[in-house]
Amino acid sequence: MKKPLATIALAACAAFCASAATVDLANVSADTTLADGDIAYGTLGGNYKVSIAAGATVTLSNASINASGNLSGAWAGLTCLAGDDLETTIILEGVNNIHSLGADYPGIQVEVSTRSIGLNIKGDGELVASASINGRGAGIGGAVGQDNGAITIESGTITAIGGAGAAGIGSATNQVSHGGIIITGGSVTASGGAGAAGIGCGAGEEAGFAGVTIYGGTVVATGGAGAAGIGKGAQAGDCGDIEVRPYYDGAFRVVATAGAGGVAAIDRSGDGLGVDIDESLFDRTEGSTRTIWRWDGNLAEVYRDTTVTDDTTLYGELPGNYKISIAAGATVVLSNAVINGVNDSACPWAGITCLGDAQIILAPNSGNVVKGFFNEYPGIYVPVGSTLTVGGSGSLNASSNGNGAGIGAGFGYRSPSGDPYPCGNIRIEGGTITATGSNRCAGIGGGNAGSTCGDIEILGGTVTATGGDYAAGIGGGDVGTCGDITIGLSVTRVVSTVGAGYGTHQPIGQGDGGTCGTITVDSSLSDTTSADGKTRTITAAPVWDGDLATLTGDVTVESDMTIYGTLAGQYKISIADGVTVTLDGADITCGQNGEGYAWAGLTCLGDAEIVLAAGSANFVKGFYEVYPGIYV
Repeated sequence: MKKPLATIALAACAAFCASAATVDLANVSADTTLADGDIAYGTLGGNYKVSIAAGATVTLSNASINASGNLSGAWAGLTCLAGDDLETTIILEGVNNIHSLGADYPGIQVEVSTRSIGLNIKGDGELVASASINGRGAGIGGAVGQDNGAITIESGTITAIGGAGAAGIGSATNQVSHGGIIITGGSVTASGGAGAAGIGCGAGEEAGFAGVTIYGGTVVATGGAGAAGIGKGAQAGDCGDIEVRPYYDGAFRVVATAGAGGVAAIDRSGDGLGVDIDESLFDRTEGSTRTIWRWDGNLAEVYRDTTVTDDTTLYGELPGNYKISIAAGATVVLSNAVINGVNDSACPWAGITCLGDAQIILAPNSGNVVKGFFNEYPGIYVPVGSTLTVGGSGSLNASSNGNGAGIGAGFGYRSPSGDPYPCGNIRIEGGTITATGSNRCAGIGGGNAGSTCGDIEILGGTVTATGGDYAAGIGGGDVGTCGDITIGLSVTRVVSTVGAGYGTHQPIGQGDGGTCGTITVDSSLSDTTSADGKTRTITAAPVWDGDLATLTGDVTVESDMTIYGTLAGQYKISIADGVTVTLDGADITCGQNGEGYAWAGLTCLGDAEIVLAAGSANFVKGFYEVYPGIYV
């Protein structure tokens, strides 16, 4: 008779629960095999062989296995038994120390069968695995002259130290074959003994090694003398393919250091072949150390020209003369980023070069500096037909090294036809921006020698722009052309100063001898020009609080408010439809009787309610004689 499924499941659970145990290693007095579900802890009290059953999942929780007295065992500190189609799993909790109990054996050994899957290590804890003192086994992996199964590391903090001729993780000397190593996460530090890789082959010839794959985590691998940090040992013929490719989120950094003897830091078989490094990664070799990492936007780590992709935050200071570009369509955050370009003709590029439409967001409370390199290039450049949008709440100081705009074009941008190369459109939506143009170039806009600029929109933020000689603060450079310029109602303050020189250049608009499209400033803004005509200041109009004595122009009351005080000028006061106004000691009687003042004392633009505050005396008189005191 067949048992019901529920009965079978309960029976399986009962069998598991019965076999699972908490094992205090201090109480172990004979060779022991840990079963599926076991939790091992404590310190092993003698040189007993501790194994993990094939396919079992075992937790190490502050477990310690170390030789007691002389090495009397011919086995590893922990032996993972093999079984066809079975994977053994170690879960790490706390701090664990596993060391070899036999001179030719590893700290943790992964035995192999015809179809065994190998060992998987994961968890939040720590593991130190090593060969014995003066031993020849791997930290995690093989014993001398024996096959070894595959090793996968998913997580945890792992340190593996190989003995003489043995890898930290991988083969021992004269090992026949190895199932390969895969690292997908965690923090892994592996050191090989003399002639052995940190991760990979031991010192002898390998009949077959299935390769090393690193998909995630932080890995530091150091080879012994004559061996790679990752890959081949001093005499090993071939460790199999090596692949370094980030498939998972989070930290990704690989540091491989070769031992003395001139071998490469990452090397499969000595010919440079079979090593596949993802092209998106930063990859730098200095001496015997090769560092490969997923760049997180730290400019201090840049060592080559770099194109920044979408959703990257740039921070730190660029250490050398490298071209920083923003990919077309990307949004990039600047968070205390510093790019101080040097005036060197060998560096013909802007501080930041946009390769198409781009958005720069200034992080809150950040201060950012972007300066062009060779003097003919601007601080930030956007190509013709594209739009650069700058927003956020941080600050940005943009400038060139002599002949470029702060943000915009430069002297040296030339098209294939030889004509000055134009820059695209510039839109500023927020932040505190200081943009300084150099010789005959605008602070924001066009460059020198007739280079042109697209449309410029300043829709928010605080902007201070200063032009070079004969150039606008915002607009065109010398004899250049600029598109339309719009200053929107949400700006806090715009101060634009024209460059020196006698000419037709304007604070906002054309450069000397150039042209500019339509200039539009929102009518709600305060717009003044200095007496010498060099500086134009545009600010948000102050919010009127209802005090008639402070009124400086016509006003429409758009929301419920109280009006008080005495009107001192000839200004029209209107009440929007549906608004309630309270008069509390208001005096509107100064109106002059003239056709130039053709309005009532108060003009209601629709339904309105006027409330007289208790105890107040209010006076409202029309202006021109044909208008009433209050009109509806």
